[in-house]
Amino acid sequence: MITVSRYVVTVLAMALLAGCSSMGGFGTAEDSTESQAELALDAASVLRLQQSRPPEKRIPKEVIVNTKCIAVFPSIVKAGFIIGGRRGKGLISCRNGSGGWSQRAPAIYALTGGSIGFQAGIQQSSLILLFQTQESINTLMQNEFELGADIGVTAGPVGYHAHLASGAPGPVLAYMTSREGLFAGVSLNGSVMSFDQSANAEIYGTDSDPRSLLLSSHPVPPIMEPFSQALESFVPASVE
Repeated sequence: MITVSRYVVTVLAMALLAGCSSMGGFGTAEDSTESQAELALDAASVLRLQQSRPPEKRIPKEVIVNTKCIAVFPSIVKAGFIIGGRRGKGLISCRNGSGGWSQRAPAIYALTGGSIGFQAGIQQSSLILLFQTQESINTLMQNEFELGADIGVTAGPVGYHAHLASGAPGPVLAYMTSREGLFAGVSLNGSVMSFDQSANAEIYGTDSDPRSLLLSSHPVPPIMEPFSQALESFVPASVE
């Protein structure tokens, strides 16, 4: 249940981000086919950049192999002075029945959140979320959910050849890259992920919903192909 204080914080944080938008920090124009195509290209670039990093600065291969769905937010803007907020759009895809990514059209999601803290300035980074469990997939099928409350999210381990600790993986593992390109721990508790109905409707039609896109076979639209192709090369077939 959203308390009054949390509601106020979120509204103020989003107002702050809107102010940054008016200064050129974050676009406020309505979604268009052109902007969605750019989103797919940017998300693909995030995956390819991760592949190019030194092994000690990459997401573990074992984590990637066991991932059921992947979300990539190419540009998360975090802005704040005492009241902070974050905002961004990204693409999410889930594996098909064969374990690959073809015939699974990506869905567009928005991520927003607010927090109280002594922070200043504006920070822009990229975010990769790896959904590891059936529980996380079930949550992803909702039109809107809160990270940390509806589903647990933790910073993932780093190192391509790292072995995971014994036991079940966390539901969602998060990786954020700074301008220096280093993936590090990230706290996303309180952030809300929501299925972008209007943006998805422009591509797939007004009857689109998370389940019909993420878990059903669909031809991938040409403007989304760069992201799907990047996923095919990003995810190895097995752990060596």
